[in-house]
Amino acid sequence: MKTVQRILFLLAGICLMIACSKSDQSISDQSDLSLKGAPASCGEVILVEAVSGTDITDNLMQAFIEAKSAGPGSCVQLPEGEFYLGFIEVQDFFGSFKGAGQGKTIITANTGLDCDAVWNNGLFPYLIKFVSGDVYVNNMTLQTPSGGPCIGDVALYGLLLLADYSFGFDPDPENSYIKASVDNVEFIGGWYNDDYNCYFGFMATQDDFSASWRRSNIDITVWTGNSG
Repeated sequence: MKTVQRILFLLAGICLMIACSKSDQSISDQSDLSLKGAPASCGEVILVEAVSGTDITDNLMQAFIEAKSAGPGSCVQLPEGEFYLGFIEVQDFFGSFKGAGQGKTIITANTGLDCDAVWNNGLFPYLIKFVSGDVYVNNMTLQTPSGGPCIGDVALYGLLLLADYSFGFDPDPENSYIKASVDNVEFIGGWYNDDYNCYFGFMATQDDFSASWRRSNIDITVWTGNSG
């Protein structure tokens, strides 16, 4: 009898995981944007208040704050459109960041970014940073503007950084980690003054250029194609 109960309990757990996975995948579908923050089986969906053609830096950061408050598994969802973004850093996020698809949700780096100031603080100038946690980035295009996005001497290093720790953020970097999946994300750069205007689409490393040891607490999966 105990063996039967254990089997039933195991099957129930498997069904729950499958249902959760299907619900999570459907969040990226435009037809599900009517949820607008309503609880989902895999966490809360936070729809970013975003108007195509505008800067969404503050609104996107606020959405991540709300998603972190809602708990693990929450999803920050961007609608279809082209949006402009300044530097943003999200720490200890356990959830999803999704768009409506490549070429449908487009995030373009702002011009006039002060990359020198980021570098002078011991950090790498990446447009979007996730520092520690478990992150799923899905269904969007990240790109640079025409010309150079940065003022000063330091160039934009990349569009997306996945870091296990950040200089000045975690006093115990040896116990920090990040697990992340990048799925169906397009990265587009360009040229400026006979050089790249952005060096990397994305990078997985520590956000501390003074560190002399090799990071080992990083688990990154990259998917290509449209998986929903």
